[in-house]
Amino acid sequence: MCSFPLLFIFLVNIYLSIIMEKSKKAFEDAQKPIFSGVFRFSSDYITKFQLFQAVSKLVEKDKRFLYASIRSGGSGTFALDFRYDLSDSPYENDPAGKSVEKLFKPMFRKALGLEGEVFHSWDYSSPIIVIK
Repeated sequence: MCSFPLLFIFLVNIYLSIIMEKSKKAFEDAQKPIFSGVFRFSSDYITKFQLFQAVSKLVEKDKRFLYASIRSGGSGTFALDFRYDLSDSPYENDPAGKSVEKLFKPMFRKALGLEGEVFHSWDYSSPIIVIK
């Protein structure tokens, strides 16, 4: 005859297994082809207002921008934090390095009207895991 504690443990294990499977599925679904980056620009070449104007136009024109903010980047730089949806683009399944060189750097150079290496530094990742 089965005792209540053993039955309870058995049912709890089944319940936890179901929860874990749902969590794994949620984790897999949360991984999106979204580029998450921060580009730092030297205040020697651009003002925060110029960066704001250029990025505002880009975000309005290109609906793939999910988020953009400008902040102090430290040591005489301004930082642009942004998220960009790479779904259905040539860079969707591509390491972020190619999208930086072929998509984002030219995009921001053109928007800012600057030539050459206008970026002080950058950090990025793609894909990212979206939690909220």
